[in-house]
Amino acid sequence: MEYLPESVNSYINKTWEEGRDVAYDLYDDIKEEVLSKSDAHVDALTNMMEKFFERANEIHSSIKTVRE
Repeated sequence: MEYLPESVNSYINKTWEEGRDVAYDLYDDIKEEVLSKSDAHVDALTNMMEKFFERANEIHSSIKTVRE
């Protein structure tokens, strides 16, 4: 960078800063629009899977009891 003219350094730095700002804006938008809206669905799916495994364990236990 030290070998480049000042105008090129300025352009590179400005482009870098603007690109960084766009990346942060995209991250914030995705976090706000996608992740926050999907939290309820993820929680519901987690609860459903917990109930499924609880029920599967109950069935497994009852099968073990029948075999014994």
